[in-house]
Amino acid sequence: MLERPTAVDVASIPVTTRAVETFDVDSTDFLVADDTYLYARREAGVVEVIDPRSAAVVRSVDLGGHEGQGIGVGFGAVWVGAPDGVARVDAEAGAVTAVAEVVKVREQSHLAAAFGSVWVLTGDGTELVALDPETAEVERTVELSVRGNDLTASADALWIVSSVDDAVVAVSPESGAVEARAAVEEPRLVRIDGDVVWVATTFGVHRLDSIGRETGSVGLGADRDGGIAIAPDGAVWVRNARSVLHRIDPETLEVTERVDLPLAKGGSVDIGFGFVWASAYDEAEALLFRVAL
Repeated sequence: MLERPTAVDVASIPVTTRAVETFDVDSTDFLVADDTYLYARREAGVVEVIDPRSAAVVRSVDLGGHEGQGIGVGFGAVWVGAPDGVARVDAEAGAVTAVAEVVKVREQSHLAAAFGSVWVLTGDGTELVALDPETAEVERTVELSVRGNDLTASADALWIVSSVDDAVVAVSPESGAVEARAAVEEPRLVRIDGDVVWVATTFGVHRLDSIGRETGSVGLGADRDGGIAIAPDGAVWVRNARSVLHRIDPETLEVTERVDLPLAKGGSVDIGFGFVWASAYDEAEALLFRVAL
């Protein structure tokens, strides 16, 4: 088991002077960006297509109910957790064009489009299914040795985190063979930057190499109400459950910036169009934040 990182006290770091813009939204939570739009999955069961220049909603797509979580983009579509499984959304048409009837793991926030398929954790997390992007049907199923709760793709593997089994595993998309494994306490999210694997846990962020060896860590937790995103310069942006954004230098692992956001509740974070995008909500309101990189 990797050693739990010591909590970092960042109170002495001045609040960043980066430009932060705030927009009123409606229960926006999960975020993802492609080359054209920012997409948000609302708890009310709607996918919003957002213009990144104005942060205005271009169109909304009704998923038919509020059940379901998670979002991803790939193969010319938006893929999102829906009441009946995983929906394929045409952002330009503003419509659901297919639904994969799979029982997605609720905690999976990132739907990965890679290796010719869309990858979804199903059941209790021990099954990984590959969806055909053309038909949204299950192409094949990979049995896992852990109960996964989120995943991402590197250039040659799928990386899966399991907070139940305290593990991070990399599996071959062709055979399902385990190619790397690390014992990590309560991993929640995983992101890839080249050959570097970033794992966000309840207690901190671990930096791993491509075969699962730890090369450093920092004590900034990002549990299920937080998030992690990688900027083009390699910087790691971590959003915790208290709606605070921290920038981590990828080489030194020093916390170099901090952005305090209002609304100390859940939300998401992603990077696109030269900005860090973060959502936050409470019982009374919901906000979308655009932070200049």
